[in-house]
Amino acid sequence: MTKRFNIVAQKHCNREPYLPGVLAGVDALLVREPDNAYDAFAVAVYVGGEQVGYLSKRENVEIAKRIDAESKTLGQACTDSGITFDAALKIADNKVMRARFVRSANSGYPQIEID
Repeated sequence: MTKRFNIVAQKHCNREPYLPGVLAGVDALLVREPDNAYDAFAVAVYVGGEQVGYLSKRENVEIAKRIDAESKTLGQACTDSGITFDAALKIADNKVMRARFVRSANSGYPQIEID
């Protein structure tokens, strides 16, 4: 079952100017941040290698637990798929999950979609 989640904190990530150019349907990467000082269930959203925000605190617990239980680290996922990444990224050891970038049908607000 496909489910949509809101992307928040675009201003915090300074991504408001970037998001209007992102097309619906492109791949997104959800990155767990278990050491986040503000939210133990934080899930960052990356599109095109750029962090564009976070999942909402009201919605992130379900996905954070799923990522923790089912997912590989960014380094493992890239090695398994042959994708290259900057080994210096501080998120290389964080667990990740793939998603799709979409927009809310009613408002155009940025969202991600997960199967």
